[in-house]
Amino acid sequence: MERIVSDRTRGRDLDVDQDLLALQRRLDARARGQQRARLARGAVRVLARRLVQFYWLICTAVILIGLDAAYPQPGRRLAFAFADPALTLDRPFPNCARAHANGYYSIPRASRAYAADQDPDGDGRACEPDRNSLPDPMWRLRTIQDRLFAPW
Repeated sequence: MERIVSDRTRGRDLDVDQDLLALQRRLDARARGQQRARLARGAVRVLARRLVQFYWLICTAVILIGLDAAYPQPGRRLAFAFADPALTLDRPFPNCARAHANGYYSIPRASRAYAADQDPDGDGRACEPDRNSLPDPMWRLRTIQDRLFAPW
């Protein structure tokens, strides 16, 4: 008799264990589903934010292109003001000391003032400043300001 009772108890224990295991699996599946949903909502938010940023970037570009077509003068003035001043030079300086004295540093290869013999490292920039001849940091800003407000 004792054995029958213990078999029944053991069977109930197995049923309870199986029920608990099934419940644990359901809870784990629900937690995984909630985590996937949170990740999906986060991804949708990031995507929506990027789309709105892209939308405003396109709107700004269209407005600027329209303004440039309607009023081309300010765009040309800005392009001229921010262009490298060395690009407007006609001929190279005799040496880098003279270029530095006139305020020209790192003359690009595209400029007519570029001289290959003044570019010892061959990186496409002639008369680069060294530690002894550092340019005035405000010189470039003053050049941009002068070009922006100069009469055309």
